[in-house]
Amino acid sequence: MTRAWKVLGGSVAGSSHVKNATPCEDASGWTTADGRVCLVIADGAGSQPRSREGSEAAVKAVIAWASSSVGETKGPDDTVAAAFEATRRTLEDIATETETPLREFASTLAVVVIDDYRVRVGQVGDTIVVIQRSDLSIESVAPSERGEYFNETTFVTSDDWESELRTSEFPSAEITAIAASTDGLQFKILHDVRSGSPYVPFFEDLFTWSIREDASDEGIIRFVDVLDDQSGDDKTLLVAVRITPHGVPSHNSVRNHDQADRPSSAAPRRVDKASGGA
Repeated sequence: MTRAWKVLGGSVAGSSHVKNATPCEDASGWTTADGRVCLVIADGAGSQPRSREGSEAAVKAVIAWASSSVGETKGPDDTVAAAFEATRRTLEDIATETETPLREFASTLAVVVIDDYRVRVGQVGDTIVVIQRSDLSIESVAPSERGEYFNETTFVTSDDWESELRTSEFPSAEITAIAASTDGLQFKILHDVRSGSPYVPFFEDLFTWSIREDASDEGIIRFVDVLDDQSGDDKTLLVAVRITPHGVPSHNSVRNHDQADRPSSAAPRRVDKASGGA
């Protein structure tokens, strides 16, 4: 692989879950099988009793798919939609084996697959994926359409998941950083929640920090854990930044900041939105 990627992130329980002593229903993970990168995030539906199992099973299913199929150039398994099909089959099997309605494992799902040629993104539900291009522009990838009700969304267990699957593809050379999040961070990382447009200063600082040698999963988790997002929901944030073999940003992919403006600890600098920004 000629282009290297650094990946970090994780999931933490939201404040309402901590207060009510309920477990985190978000799940996340990644793999670098065969020199390719696959990121996956899932958000279990809080209204369903086994959604935590659903989100965890979804992430494991995508990782298994990526480890065995991603990058194949023969047949349909090369499409990012195949990751969702594999996940759906896994959840159906679990529902059958446990004699449980499939809806009880409800979860949203986002998958990002990166190789030397393409960045492929697939999403079902109100997940958030943001990219930075080589010209340093930052944009959301296929934001979900908001329904009549604010928390209304589609799950990979929904009957209409295939028609609601949003897929996107970009030349890998044009992309220098990617972030994926569940909706628990939407009020902090989106400029406008309804349109899904990103809050650019947040991502500028996040991508700048992520390229640092001391940037780590623990730093992301500590940062997200103390970030008040107003919703009380679980929070997930995965970041992938492209680096050269020497460990520096590729294609000048990160904006330059004065040293005084950089975070002093091994965690991203908090960039607060003005009130009413969402």
